[in-house]
Amino acid sequence: MTSLHMASLHILETLPTQNAAYDECVSSAESTHAEPVPNPAESSNSSAEHVLIRVWLPDRPGALGLVASRIGAMRGDIVGIDVLETGEGVAVDEFAVNIPDAEMIPILIREIEEVDGVSVEEVRSVGVFPDPRVDALNSAATICEATSIPDLWLRLATHTMSEFSADWSAVIDD
Repeated sequence: MTSLHMASLHILETLPTQNAAYDECVSSAESTHAEPVPNPAESSNSSAEHVLIRVWLPDRPGALGLVASRIGAMRGDIVGIDVLETGEGVAVDEFAVNIPDAEMIPILIREIEEVDGVSVEEVRSVGVFPDPRVDALNSAATICEATSIPDLWLRLATHTMSEFSADWSAVIDD
């Protein structure tokens, strides 16, 4: 996580509160939570399960292709690949994949891990595939439309929560 993402937001441990202003802010954030922008790279197959698959693989020619072939062999439709990290002979990549059925996930994981040196770190079902560039731009535009400081804080907390797929967020006024 970069310092840019954390510049105005401080993450706190969840604490019980009886604060009415806090409760109102949470309620307002939940009721105004923006719908995600559809990703044009998404397949039109609405019955497909949209999953993000994060894998660790050897950083060598052909490794990415072997993983992609395994996903394709399981009828997975790869609609995006993000290289999250590389170094010391290892790459961490995240595949955006449409699969016909969520029940295929355990089989798909086993198939991917058959590739020498590959490990599946995480598989997450998502409603819409994220597009960090578009999502960040949409969040910035919405935050810039704030008409007051409390509105700014609410928008900042709401969009930060969305951008990081977090269950909660908080903005602290020092």
